[in-house]
Amino acid sequence: MAAETGHWRAAQILLGGGPSPDRLRLEISLALQRIALVKDGVQVYHAQCSTGRPGYSTKTGEFVITNKERYHRSTIYHVDMPYFMRLSCLDFGMHAGYVPNHPASHGCIRLPEEAARKFFSEIPVGTLVTVQ
Repeated sequence: MAAETGHWRAAQILLGGGPSPDRLRLEISLALQRIALVKDGVQVYHAQCSTGRPGYSTKTGEFVITNKERYHRSTIYHVDMPYFMRLSCLDFGMHAGYVPNHPASHGCIRLPEEAARKFFSEIPVGTLVTVQ
């Protein structure tokens, strides 16, 4: 599928649309362990996050949110992942979890509960997420 190959524009079409990255997007900095919500070119919200620890690197690149599940449970690690937002149909995404201000996850992007709730309710499927 287009989403899995990194063709985010094609993925948006297959998903039935998505906001233009100029209008709405999420940016994740692995170096800073930060996530930012950008609307119309202006950062309007940011939060700490926790990405993949050594041996479990978080994938980098451009992805789209392909589905959202309020109550998700990992089939790999058997843990709850509230407010789960899958990235490009892959085996990782963003979800609420413990954020110790350093890389600590198995590859997902952990968010404080407040940020996860906000993004889950405000960010539609098809939104571009850049991880760098």
